[in-house]
Amino acid sequence: MVVQEEASGRYSLGPYALQLGLASLRKLDIGRLGRAALQDLSDEAGEASYLAVWGNRGPCIIMRVDGPRPIPMSLQVGYVLPVIPTATGRIFLSYLPRAVTAVVVEQERAGTDPRSANIPEAELAKVIAETQARGVSRTDGLLNIGFTALSAPVLAHDGTLAGAITVIGPSGGIDTAFNGRTARLLRSASESLTEQMGGKAPG
Repeated sequence: MVVQEEASGRYSLGPYALQLGLASLRKLDIGRLGRAALQDLSDEAGEASYLAVWGNRGPCIIMRVDGPRPIPMSLQVGYVLPVIPTATGRIFLSYLPRAVTAVVVEQERAGTDPRSANIPEAELAKVIAETQARGVSRTDGLLNIGFTALSAPVLAHDGTLAGAITVIGPSGGIDTAFNGRTARLLRSASESLTEQMGGKAPG
């Protein structure tokens, strides 16, 4: 728990105590803190929202709040989203190290799904740059025909990506502008959750 510094004789936190501290910071659990942020977002935007974290096969939905309008049944808790053709996936693609996402990205690029197959590296780089510049990603009808999604990052205390908040609604029935009302509400929700996680919203 503690170690004694040889030169000064003073005590400081040892490796086990540091592990406990980091575990506690991780327990500023995005799953525990995210429910209120999602509920507020759905109430204000009038659309469904969900929270996703990175799993061993890609972005996984861990929480969902329904809005007054139905969303695709596939978007259930536990559903693993593709990275390239989804707003949520593009947040992870843009804010996680490529070493983390590389296997999933290459599987999608080598697959048969026309939304992801054979996507040039230059196009992926453009998606990443635009997402990082805006702080929000958007897709319209790529994963679910007739639905538009906007997603934003949630950062942890150390600046790493903890998860992504996404709002989804019917195409033509949701404000898709990057500076529109839905995007502003989404940014506000992601920034609030980031602050609760001890992080700082991307500038």
